Amino acid sequence: MNPVRTRSRSKALSPLVFQGHWLCAGDADTPSVISNLTTNVTVLANASTPAISFTVSSPKVPVDSLAVTGFASGTNLMPNTNFVFSGNSTNRTVTLTPTANLTGTATVSLVVTDGTLASTNTFQLNVTSINILTNTLFSDLADCTIVTNAGNVPGITLDAVNVTTGTLGDGGSAPDSDRCAVYVFQLPNYGAVANPFTTAAFSFDVVSTSTVHNCDLYGLLNRAASTVLTNDYFGCATPDPNATQIQATILTCATPAGTVTSSAAGNSALVNYLNAQYNGGAGAGRWVFLRISTDTPRSGINRDTLTMADGAVTTPTNTWPQINYTVTVPNYPPVLPPISDRTIIAGQTLIFTNTATESDVPPPPFTFSLLNVPDGASVDPNLGVFTWRPTIDQSPNSYPMSVVVTEPGLPPLSATQNFTVTVNQPVNPGFTNVSLSHGQFKFTVTGNAGPDYTILVSSNLTTWLPVWTNNAATPPLQYSDAISNVTRRFYQVLLGP
Repeated sequence: MNPVRTRSRSKALSPLVFQGHWLCAGDADTPSVISNLTTNVTVLANASTPAISFTVSSPKVPVDSLAVTGFASGTNLMPNTNFVFSGNSTNRTVTLTPTANLTGTATVSLVVTDGTLASTNTFQLNVTSINILTNTLFSDLADCTIVTNAGNVPGITLDAVNVTTGTLGDGGSAPDSDRCAVYVFQLPNYGAVANPFTTAAFSFDVVSTSTVHNCDLYGLLNRAASTVLTNDYFGCATPDPNATQIQATILTCATPAGTVTSSAAGNSALVNYLNAQYNGGAGAGRWVFLRISTDTPRSGINRDTLTMADGAVTTPTNTWPQINYTVTVPNYPPVLPPISDRTIIAGQTLIFTNTATESDVPPPPFTFSLLNVPDGASVDPNLGVFTWRPTIDQSPNSYPMSVVVTEPGLPPLSATQNFTVTVNQPVNPGFTNVSLSHGQFKFTVTGNAGPDYTILVSSNLTTWLPVWTNNAATPPLQYSDAISNVTRRFYQVLLGP
């Protein structure tokens, strides 16, 4: 595109004409603008960031024509192809998807350009390791049903408290009564993390069925106490405005006796409900209430019998009302305290315990291992107990090695501590208190504690035979030998292992 006229290099502003439009020459030197971005973004491994909002503007072209691109300092962790931009006009968003199974930090740059000049803003992306945990919440003994009283006893009362089963549905003739069932669960503690629940399914046991009409599953707001309240009752043809409907018609008149499990759509709604009640960790340890209620009262007896927690069993058929779930939570590296250097004598046994800690809630199991392992050294993979009894041939020498503790995660994280074991030779064993009396040749062996002491005998200084061993001995050691009918005998002590 050629301007109709040119401008000088002076500071004075002179007009340029581009295809019939007037443009101030000073504006031609002003790039488009991208707003300041968040200082950093943290995302779990194998997940995408939420949409990150920013704005763009330009003094010379329509904002809809501005192009936005992005790149990262570490393309292995954050490939340039994994930037997804959305929005138009001034308001834009970007969603980032790091490479699966990788963690780390990268500087992310977003660039806005009008085709000639560009502006850039940056922020830090932190991709953290994760733990994927599967567990089950079993309902509490506070499970019960709530009944609307009929006849001469108006009001609402708790029913089927501390019993094995409860009934759900309608009973009697007008004015009939209606029952709903409430199951009580305590939220687990996974620390201060947003939306930890990724899958969830609710199941309960139907003991017997009748012509019960459609029943819906609701989630109530969490509370500090597990007690079911009478105002937890709801029976109406329209959804309860004060509760979260998780699944419509979880029970119908066609539902057979046995285990009933929430549907795929119900599972998704249950995940959202649990995450909302968990509330970034503020709900940890509080109680949530799942209610099954009929959608409208009806005359006649139309009831199902459901198992309450009091009557639930886990074997052989699991009838316990339960929520089976999966959570994805941040994974933090383990902490392994420094290990001091050691000095021992060959034949002695070195034992010490490594204890690791970390911030994960709940703490995961640790696995211990060794690097640069000398012969005979080991560490218990579960308990972290290091054990080594160096041989005489391994002295004198120094052995640098490392203890590594690893905990499960995606990817696994570990910590390492280095240390050195110096192995000295034991002193040469000695003979003292040598005596011969009544055909008994006696002597005392001296030396360092720890090695094995083996006494060898010979009659010709060529062939030696072991006659006595004391493993991991603590000298002084007493030895006695019957030497009747022996013209001569030689003795020596061999240290081991």
